Amino acid sequence: MKLAITVFCFVFPSLCIRATTPTLRVHEWGTFTVVVGSDGSSVPWWTPTLEGPASLPEFVARHALLQKAAAPCLIRMETPVLYFYPSGPMTASVSVRYPAGQITEVFPTAPGFMRAPPLPSPLLHSLVSIETPNSLLDATPPTVWNITLRDPKEAVSLAKVPVVGDHGAHYRHAREVPDAWLVESDSQFEHFIFYRGTGNHYLPVNVVNTRDDIWEMGHTVVDTSHLRAFQVHVKGAQLRWAETPPIPRFGSAVAETSSSSDPAKFDSSQSNLVKSLTTALTEEGLTPAEAAAMVHTWEDAWMKEDGTRLLVLLPQESIDAVLPLSITPQPAETRRVFVARLELLNTTTESHIGRLLDAWPNLSDEDKTFAKSLGRIKSAAFGRAVQIQHNKLLQRSGEVQAALEQ
Repeated sequence: MKLAITVFCFVFPSLCIRATTPTLRVHEWGTFTVVVGSDGSSVPWWTPTLEGPASLPEFVARHALLQKAAAPCLIRMETPVLYFYPSGPMTASVSVRYPAGQITEVFPTAPGFMRAPPLPSPLLHSLVSIETPNSLLDATPPTVWNITLRDPKEAVSLAKVPVVGDHGAHYRHAREVPDAWLVESDSQFEHFIFYRGTGNHYLPVNVVNTRDDIWEMGHTVVDTSHLRAFQVHVKGAQLRWAETPPIPRFGSAVAETSSSSDPAKFDSSQSNLVKSLTTALTEEGLTPAEAAAMVHTWEDAWMKEDGTRLLVLLPQESIDAVLPLSITPQPAETRRVFVARLELLNTTTESHIGRLLDAWPNLSDEDKTFAKSLGRIKSAAFGRAVQIQHNKLLQRSGEVQAALEQ
């Protein structure tokens, strides 16, 4: 029998190669974080330091020029993670493009990706006013990894996976997917491919938020049916959440809808929210371990940071459009599950910041506590308040000029 198989493969080698070529499944999760003003406008934002949920282990490669904390943008593309499930050991090429943004951190390091230490604060602040031309962003080449996939239980490779210390400790949650194969690239080993970046584009859903406990879906543009969304409100140690009604399909047309969450239907259990999100992500195509890893990674940011936010499960076609992914050989299955995290500024918050700006430097302890509670979206909240005052001055200027001409 062995002789017969040998002869067959000698005569028909292409058939034998095809029969032994491993198949591949790829799953990915990630988030797009946006700050939204009370009028539904996306607010440019940035963070001068990458701390808490934004921090990463020291071994993660940072781009030498395109720093995440260097300039304001509309989108924070946070923690996309690619898991690989081949039927056997294999090599592959993975390419990710972000035409409306830039990839700023990766691990393993992609060939040609420039590594740089965190920028000092004075240089960070000097870069805030620099606007990167769109032509330069469009010309940004894809990030490409040439990888070897190794058995997740291979002891020699496991020993080469870098240790995560206290800095960026939440990063280790993404490794809690035991069936995902190990990735070797550029002599570095990890349980996945990790990357993140910043962008200036819009998501297929927009939210108008007027009060702390009421949200309205206004001028919503969606490209799929039944987007699932969860409203989460955190203040101090109190959490309230509710799953919103599914957003119906409107194609590419602009449709106005209005809906509000009944406070009586809010749940105050964080564990229930964890279970609901994990179930929703699994139903979108992630494995239970992948969904749990994603929720655990972002649990502190989604459920413990003060603020009102909407977590929306985005359709894969919208992810493919803004973040093209190419893998060779082509996987038999590719699932991409992303969550849009919309941080909602309401009129109460915007007005409070306006009063704070007017009162400077005579700030009360309440003002200081309030500003601190804004966390890493503080720059966006203040920028929004400044824009509101600027718009009022422009309107007043027009009224004054019109009056003087009479």
